[in-house]
Amino acid sequence: MQGQQFLLLLGVVFAVFQSIPEAAADDCDAQCQAVRNAQDPLADVKAVMTDNTISLGTADDQTGYGFQIQPVYSIPTENGFNLIARGIIQVTGVHNGAAFPILGPDRIGGTGYTWGLSDVMLQGFIVPQIEGLPIKFGVGPQVSIRSRTDKVVAGPGWGAGIAAVAFGFAGNLSYGAILGHHWG
Repeated sequence: MQGQQFLLLLGVVFAVFQSIPEAAADDCDAQCQAVRNAQDPLADVKAVMTDNTISLGTADDQTGYGFQIQPVYSIPTENGFNLIARGIIQVTGVHNGAAFPILGPDRIGGTGYTWGLSDVMLQGFIVPQIEGLPIKFGVGPQVSIRSRTDKVVAGPGWGAGIAAVAFGFAGNLSYGAILGHHWG
């Protein structure tokens, strides 16, 4: 029975992807460009993005939750590049009783979930505007601010570092990466 359900799901996914029209980079209309800008961390936008993450099967087969508010503000310059300011404000829910291998063998006590604000990360990118290049890239500083409401949901605390980002589109697909090194 499970094999039949998997094949049915695979068929539905295939049918959905077949029904999406092929969009070439140069014939992307306004609606297409708006969707791309929502996915692109280097787009020339001023917006507040959100990201909701549900982590199944964490340290002790429990579920973890994360919600990020990501304000993005792009400043175009006359010198051929954009300055992009990006914030990451993380609200986290961690199951009490979960163990974090990185932090040691101590378990979080109690039952239920601990919810709270984690440490805020601020990033700034310098993004050159090069016409005809299929990929955009940027580099800049990142700073974390200790804003946690509980040690259980803590991030890196006070710290700073450098981050780099690359992003592009290939037809209907988008690809990218954000890499960073942080001292905190």
